Amino acid sequence: QQWWSSYLRPEPMLKKADNDGMMPLYIASRNGHVTVVEQLLAAGSEVNKADDDGRTSLWQASYNGNATVVEQLLAAGADVNKADNDGKTPLWEASYNGHATVVEQLLKA
Repeated sequence: QQWWSSYLRPEPMLKKADNDGMMPLYIASRNGHVTVVEQLLAAGSEVNKADDDGRTSLWQASYNGNATVVEQLLAAGADVNKADNDGKTPLWEASYNGHATVVEQLLKA
């Protein structure tokens, strides 16, 4: 996880996307890296920034069933209703993929 610390300084790296529009917070959320997500949020990452497909960090964490990351993102103000370019919300993805804990979290948000 140390290589992630290079994204924390300088600040513009927090806002630098890869070729698919994926931001560091998005990648960490997708992969369930709780500590990295915490550090990126503390450093000012944009919680509702979407990739080229309209998918946010919360969308990815929900899709993959990363409940702890979902909790972190919701606490940071993630938009629970933000749909991707196909109209699929984090709740839809969590439901479709059978992530009951995440579904419950999203319904309570």
